[in-house]
Amino acid sequence: MEKADKLRHIYTIIISAFAVAMGIAFICVAADIYYSGKGTGVIYTREIAAERLKVLAIPLIVLIGGIICGAIFPLQKVTASRKSEDTLKLLSAKTPSDGAGSEYESAEAKYRKLKAARMCVWCAALGLTLASTIASLCYLLNAANFAGEISEEVFKMMRRVLPWIAVMFAGLIAASVTNGILATKQVRELKTMIKFGNGNAEPQREIHALTTAKSIANNDITLWVVRGVIFVVAVVFIILGIFNGGAQDVLVKAVNICTECIGLG
Repeated sequence: MEKADKLRHIYTIIISAFAVAMGIAFICVAADIYYSGKGTGVIYTREIAAERLKVLAIPLIVLIGGIICGAIFPLQKVTASRKSEDTLKLLSAKTPSDGAGSEYESAEAKYRKLKAARMCVWCAALGLTLASTIASLCYLLNAANFAGEISEEVFKMMRRVLPWIAVMFAGLIAASVTNGILATKQVRELKTMIKFGNGNAEPQREIHALTTAKSIANNDITLWVVRGVIFVVAVVFIILGIFNGGAQDVLVKAVNICTECIGLG
């Protein structure tokens, strides 16, 4: 990786982390304003919000400036580059059926270990995602958690649900980065296998059911059927929400949030 690429990569990581930190800081300040003013009758006012958010002004300006500088003075030309996963997929068609020599045997062993490691990484990410989703739904689907005052409910939900969402995204990001690193190493070992192999490509085996599923999923008719089903389900739920008073509840909560937050009326 060239120096400009490394700088751009570091810049992207810093800006991304800074943006996430600013979002968390805004949430913390909003929660602090609410809980410090709870019981006093005066929670959200222009003066209180300006006083508490003043500490975030300079970091926000720095973040915006960093984004603008990155857009105006790019450290590298934006060019399309092939990902390691794509390269691996292309080279897999050339995987030799056999080979001889210590170099081939060593590369083959490492290749299989890396392939298993990538599978384990994504299985772990899937497990973490499912666990986070289940934990969040257990709270969100419990009506008893939303029986109080609207602002209190929102902050309680943020305290219980946002950490799980953060854990889920952190796990997926870590899995994606780890997968890219392992795929790069896998490409290197596969090239070694091709170099010292017998030159006869191993036939690519794919489960018949998987091949059929892929062809169905890529069919335009399937796409339109899925869209139609989603549209019908959405319309049905909207109608049910109107008849059971859900739309009125949402309107009342929206009015309460506006009057409490910015002081209308």
